Amino acid sequence: MGLYTGATDKLQYKFYDTHRPGFLIMQSEEKLAEYRRMTPAERLRLTFDLIEEGWPYLNIGTEEQVRRKHQRIREENDLFNRRVLDCLARTKKAPE
Repeated sequence: MGLYTGATDKLQYKFYDTHRPGFLIMQSEEKLAEYRRMTPAERLRLTFDLIEEGWPYLNIGTEEQVRRKHQRIREENDLFNRRVLDCLARTKKAPE
């Protein structure tokens, strides 16, 4: 995977792969520039706002649907953690 850039008539966009395979995000150049200008505190506030907004939907559905949602989240987190640890292991220098 990787980074794909493209353009429509008026909108520049970029697709970013995240730790979730096949999960793509489309952002305009203006939104990307706005995000880059944010302070770490502003980015953290944005993260908390998104979590708060999505939290109520996490437990909506039948018991089986909720169980599957939580299982999927655990699987995604495990995959992300495994990839981080693999990357750290590859970048570690061998003892001299």
